[in-house]
Amino acid sequence: MKLRELLVAKKNKEIVSVSPGTRIGDAIRLMAEKNIGDVLVMDGEKLVGIFTERDVVHLYAKKISFETGIISEVMTPDPVTFDESTDVNVVLSVMCQKNIRHLPVMREGRVAGVISFRDVVKYLMPEICYFADHIY
Repeated sequence: MKLRELLVAKKNKEIVSVSPGTRIGDAIRLMAEKNIGDVLVMDGEKLVGIFTERDVVHLYAKKISFETGIISEVMTPDPVTFDESTDVNVVLSVMCQKNIRHLPVMREGRVAGVISFRDVVKYLMPEICYFADHIY
């Protein structure tokens, strides 16, 4: 199975991004509004970073100002990406090894979408997710 199949199966296919000069608070509000766990940081059409819900927790603990801080100063620069033709098992292995929860997927050098660890698990093991959703 390839990443492109996972992107097709995803319910939310929207790519949500901000520019490097975006205030942290604006990015967090966008994530809350869209009910997502990450935003891509794009300079035009070029992916330059990613900002995730985990980053929010770390910034809060460091008392970084959400209203004056800038995304480019706190994002993860040059995030790990994979081409959409990559096998999902390879991606899952890397996500586990590097503790990655959100992964931009590329098509011909451009962002085609974002998958989460949960997306991968849900696609590979739907019965486990079914039980988890109904038990908890």
